[in-house]
Amino acid sequence: MPTRRRKNESHTALTIDSSGRFDFEITHPFHPHRGQRLQLAHMRVDGGEPWLWYVDRDGTLRRVKRSFTDRAEPDEFRRQAAGHCAFHLQDLVRLLGVVERLKRHERTRGKS
Repeated sequence: MPTRRRKNESHTALTIDSSGRFDFEITHPFHPHRGQRLQLAHMRVDGGEPWLWYVDRDGTLRRVKRSFTDRAEPDEFRRQAAGHCAFHLQDLVRLLGVVERLKRHERTRGKS
């Protein structure tokens, strides 16, 4: 059962239920466990990225980036964009690079 936060409590701080367990919800739109309330088994930072470990319904230990959950640090860009812009500029620039490489690859492949 999810625990409720008081108005002045942190949104990113893990909540503890009556049994002393921490819970979180996966919010990433394409994650297969999106919308599920999960119990935190372990939290660890790997490669500078915080990961939340949990046990799924099949009993398998899994991990998810904290940024894919309701425990993500607030993203100042998304807060300022207020739903008007879904992408960071640096992400769009990287995407442009991928598209350009794919085009070059297609052109060189077509010449063979």
